Amino acid sequence: MNLFTTILFTVTGIAFIGYVYDFVFLRRARKERIDEYLRGVVAKRDGASAGQKLKLTREDKKAIEKLEEEGFYIDQCRSLFWVLVFVMVFRSFLFEPFRIPSASMMPTLFAGDFIAVNKFSYGIKNPFTNKNIIDTYAPQRGDIAVFKYPVDPKTDFIKRIIGLPGDRVIYRDKHLFIKPREKDSDIIRVTSEFQGEGEYFMNSMPQSRFSETLGDVQHDILINPKTDNSESYFVQNGHQGEWTVPDGHYFVMGDNRDNSLDSRFWGFVPFENLIGKASFIWFSVGFKEDPQTLAEKYIPNEFRFKRLGRIK
Repeated sequence: MNLFTTILFTVTGIAFIGYVYDFVFLRRARKERIDEYLRGVVAKRDGASAGQKLKLTREDKKAIEKLEEEGFYIDQCRSLFWVLVFVMVFRSFLFEPFRIPSASMMPTLFAGDFIAVNKFSYGIKNPFTNKNIIDTYAPQRGDIAVFKYPVDPKTDFIKRIIGLPGDRVIYRDKHLFIKPREKDSDIIRVTSEFQGEGEYFMNSMPQSRFSETLGDVQHDILINPKTDNSESYFVQNGHQGEWTVPDGHYFVMGDNRDNSLDSRFWGFVPFENLIGKASFIWFSVGFKEDPQTLAEKYIPNEFRFKRLGRIK
């Protein structure tokens, strides 16, 4: 579990203890106090007989509200417990918010995009162990997935799934090839069409934008023609730029192909590391590119409402 999930479970546990203590022990004492007030004050004052409906004044209602109070801790537990349970269930099993931290998924996702991650897209998981309790759907080529970084599982990464278990992935001269697991399948060159240049820059160098078709998913990628990181690729079975995806693992890459730390450099993502599928952008902010002050670093200078919506 990450830090936020740990804190959420801890706070919910504390609220649960207070809620149960109130429900089992304090609720009865509260009822007795209120009944005693109604009999000893209201009924005696109005001369009401047994079974007769009592008429409460504004002062009576305030007095009863006072008798219902149990101190700050118990009152907060009563008020927040079910809210915390809802948040915990929603975040653990349905959707989890995630902030895009870098430019590795441009032009699909920008740094400062806030997305919703579909937690049940790859199975209902135990939030403590991240192991599947119920299987749902298998990851597909083209999915944008959030996962625990295999090198440092405390860190969450987001990339696009390129290779499935058993696939042979080849990336040479900035061209992507895939040989699916099926024995009789041929090596497929993933098609990409040039869209333009100069919309995006990397270290002041213009990048080329291509439209890539990966399975049933069409999306844009960025290529820097003047950058070559192939010497840093991890080598499997002595082949540079070629990888065979092991069973139960996935090969992932960023859409910003020359500005992404992905499977080409550190290997494969185990299935149990997958958190969920990126679903939609629900908020997006931009910051000054070269901040000179703390305010410029942490306070957004634009709200990108046009970016809100479903992620392809």
